Amino acid sequence: MQLLKNPYPAPEGSSRSIIISLGIGLFIGSFLAFFQPFNISALDIEHKIFKIYGYGLITFLITFLFLYLLPRFLPNVINEKHWTVGKELLFFVCMILSIACLNSLYTSVLSGSLPNVKDLGIMLANTFILGCIPTFFVVLLDHNQKLNKHVQAVEEMDIYRQKEDEHIQLQIPTDAQHEIIELNTDQFLYAESEGNYITIFQESDNEVKKGLYRFTLTKLDQALPLKHLIRCHRSYIINLQKVTEVNGNAQGFKLSVEGIEDKVPVSRKFVPIVKEYFSESA
Repeated sequence: MQLLKNPYPAPEGSSRSIIISLGIGLFIGSFLAFFQPFNISALDIEHKIFKIYGYGLITFLITFLFLYLLPRFLPNVINEKHWTVGKELLFFVCMILSIACLNSLYTSVLSGSLPNVKDLGIMLANTFILGCIPTFFVVLLDHNQKLNKHVQAVEEMDIYRQKEDEHIQLQIPTDAQHEIIELNTDQFLYAESEGNYITIFQESDNEVKKGLYRFTLTKLDQALPLKHLIRCHRSYIINLQKVTEVNGNAQGFKLSVEGIEDKVPVSRKFVPIVKEYFSESA
């Protein structure tokens, strides 16, 4: 199914993920403590309400692992270059079923009985119905909403309404001893980060040349003096005056640059900046 192959925003591992994890854990703990479904009401244990919130704690820990830790420790796997609707659905199914398995084991601990396949199967079935199926619809609706929003935004832009290049010669010391980045702002195309290194793409004699430097993208961003040289993604800085085409998808924008086959992504955080630049009056 083509829809499952469509681009989708990847989990970012941001501070917002921690807040979401806390909120989900608190909601699940409170929901189970108040309604006590799935035979939780039949448990005869001391400090019952307090222990029921253990389900919420398990939910928080698993959600925190998936939404915050995994994107940070597996950036080559969980990134927007290859993230799709199908991967997002599979990601959340794995997260939800992991929560179900641990909560099933926790129920066995509370009841003092040994885990059994039947109880685990019931827990997984309930979790799939109550968690996975709604997630499918939420992700698909969210994809459609983001796609329409960004495609419409692209249609309202005029990338050809740009000012002339401003020429500034920069020499920026890097984190490596005696290493200097020599950068002409009117020849700079974009920069891409990989850990503590960045690759800078520039025009030179009608060719695209690139250089690898020990430097962070944040430091480069702070050193660039012109408003059309912007951070458009946590891994990219781009010269908007070199953009030849803008495409929109659920992840945000994809920018085509002169002489470069690969497209530069614009993450959701920076979409308004790009949109404003190309929507300015001439």
